[in-house]
Amino acid sequence: MHRRNRHLNPKDAGAIIALDARFLNLSDGASVSTWTNRTGTNNLTQATSTNQPTFKTAIKGGCPVVRFDASNDFLSVGGSINFTNQFTFIVALKNNSITNITIIAKESDDIDFVLWGGLGLGISKSGVAWIVNQGSSSDTSWKIVSGNLSGTSSGTASIYRDGTRLNTNTTVTISLTNRPTFYVGRQGGGAYFDGDMGIIIAIQSYISDSLRKRLERSLALIYKIACN
Repeated sequence: MHRRNRHLNPKDAGAIIALDARFLNLSDGASVSTWTNRTGTNNLTQATSTNQPTFKTAIKGGCPVVRFDASNDFLSVGGSINFTNQFTFIVALKNNSITNITIIAKESDDIDFVLWGGLGLGISKSGVAWIVNQGSSSDTSWKIVSGNLSGTSSGTASIYRDGTRLNTNTTVTISLTNRPTFYVGRQGGGAYFDGDMGIIIAIQSYISDSLRKRLERSLALIYKIACN
């Protein structure tokens, strides 16, 4: 019997950001100054040593993670990350708290994919106006979290945890622009992530349910997370 290939290639799904801790050639406890984007462009970086997250080996499913300290760790990329009116994010992570922590943020438009105190998982505008969110949650286990948005005149935004849809808003009226800074681990103004991230996928479209589920299950297989 052939062993299934666990090396995910999200570029085949149209990803423009594909970060995978398994491909960081670092030792345990090393600072992460660059998280290589496997699509070949727009690596995420942090030049300031005190703001660099930490690489940790064999944390979940025998796989490494990038660990963020909730205080000031984050990575960013400039240039043209083209989320105009649509995006999909899929992330394997473990959060240590549920208080105002940002997974991914896009500055200028200030669209945030967050775990927020008392409001669970959601997508917000400017940190305060919810586009879609799931009610109160204190879940700090390993999970696959996903969010997608289509910001047309009557668009849709949805969020998922471990393959299960948590909530959908079908009356989204928001336009995004192609602005410079894309963060992992913070908003433009703070709200730093507290915990571990293993794989991050960002796609510049609102992908189909079938493709989303295939990607979620791929991440779940790698990190040994139960996923529907």
